[in-house]
Amino acid sequence: MNTVWIRAVYAAVVAVLAAFTVIFGIAMVSPGPKPPGDPGITFRQLSGEDDRSQNTLQRQIETFYGDAARFRNQYPGYQRNVFLAATGFGVLFVLVGLALPALVNYLRLGLVLGGLLIFVYAFYIAVRPVPVVTPQGTNLLAFVGAGYPEPLNFAGRFARFAVSFIGFILALFVGLWRLTEWPSAQRRAAPRPIPVPQAAAPAMSAAPSQPGPTSPWAPPPSHTPAPAMAATAPGVSPWAPPSHTPPAT
Repeated sequence: MNTVWIRAVYAAVVAVLAAFTVIFGIAMVSPGPKPPGDPGITFRQLSGEDDRSQNTLQRQIETFYGDAARFRNQYPGYQRNVFLAATGFGVLFVLVGLALPALVNYLRLGLVLGGLLIFVYAFYIAVRPVPVVTPQGTNLLAFVGAGYPEPLNFAGRFARFAVSFIGFILALFVGLWRLTEWPSAQRRAAPRPIPVPQAAAPAMSAAPSQPGPTSPWAPPPSHTPAPAMAATAPGVSPWAPPSHTPPAT
């Protein structure tokens, strides 16, 4: 059965979970500047029935604009910090994906795609203009219900990060367990080396060529020359015993 499609879908899921983990993790650590909340202006205050209501309304509007100015001043620093953190994690995911072996190509694809998604998020945060949090126009009715709701507290931000992180870890585990074709753990026994015969001992020095069998341990032959035979008269055997006849006078 071809599993290319399930590997591609798995890589996309890993990429999304990796991006969510980084984004929610950064938001958990650095939630950003707090936008101005609801100033609490009511229609009764805007009707101007008494001076006390007018004074309270003026203080509420000044507080709202002060919070808005603080938000605008702190937002560029928040953009810089998020951009640096997200870019660092994106580079880390890409490098890890490229460094993994070819055995887990589907996981490599997921990590690289996750790094690219994090780069897109970092670029979006970096080029995003400062949000406008003050009512536009001069009508005081725009302040009724103005402001932003209370952002998530640390518990809520941690819950988002924990869910995405656990999902990312589980996806990695399941992918390595079900989609990886691990090599067999049993290794073939290495063939035993064939013993090489040792070099034969040097042959003993051959005995001198003599007729008949000779022992190699016999002493070397004597090199004393044999005595020269005496000259004899022709017809006389050299092995005949010498004659003791006195010479003729």
